[in-house]
Amino acid sequence: PFSLLLPLIRETSNRLQPGQCPAHWQTGPAIRKDTPTLQAHLKLLEGDPELQELYGLLSQRIQKGYE
Repeated sequence: PFSLLLPLIRETSNRLQPGQCPAHWQTGPAIRKDTPTLQAHLKLLEGDPELQELYGLLSQRIQKGYE
């Protein structure tokens, strides 16, 4: 449910300052290249191949942006 994301959204938005790029605040397993966590997340999405694909694509894009 979307309500589970609200604390993360609030925390992130509270850290942003006018004129700052949100990418500077990027955190999570993709930016850390935490492969075991990424794989665990993909396993949780096994029942939904489209979400697995989306998660994988977003993670790859985040990693590519920080090479």
